[in-house]
Amino acid sequence: MKLNYEEVTKCVAVSEKGEEFHYNILVYQTKDGKYIISFGRGPCSYYLTTLLEHKIPYEKKLCIDIMGRNHSGSPVNIEKEVLNKVIETTLQYIKGTIMYCHKDPYSDNRSGFFYDDISLTSETTRSYNYKKSILKVLVRKAEDDESTEYNGWWDFKENKFTMVHHSKVINICFPYGYKAEEEAGHGKLYKVIIEDIIELEKEW
Repeated sequence: MKLNYEEVTKCVAVSEKGEEFHYNILVYQTKDGKYIISFGRGPCSYYLTTLLEHKIPYEKKLCIDIMGRNHSGSPVNIEKEVLNKVIETTLQYIKGTIMYCHKDPYSDNRSGFFYDDISLTSETTRSYNYKKSILKVLVRKAEDDESTEYNGWWDFKENKFTMVHHSKVINICFPYGYKAEEEAGHGKLYKVIIEDIIELEKEW
């Protein structure tokens, strides 16, 4: 079943004879939440595995047939430089996590709101203050031209954002700082955008 159909980018594969084959890179999300990457008409599950395991940069060529299907030993292949570009681009669509939080107006003279008590479950957010309404949000990686006051920790093992805080305080969440965790390969810190989805009804 094809859900959340998204055309990501285009790439060119080259055969051993120097022939060029142009492919549209498509992303499909299945009913159980898995992602399939398709080159042209054929899904390439081997590439999908590489994507979800965050093996970047990818160090091999990807062999496909003329129809874009995974085909070991095919003379048509996509160079690793192109693959890495596609992986990075595709991750922009996947790096989003549903979370829960409180949204309050600033207490000083600033206009607008700020997000607080951001958690993966509504129960955790409610435990901070059960009298406040809970907001369901989408946390996603910020684009280069988007300004934000928030940082999110993308956990490579969990394959999602697991912590989101104001950029001034998130570093204290790590005993030796987030840089040490990144160097250990546990995850990566990103600037994130928080998008409102819906306010949940109070349960009291």
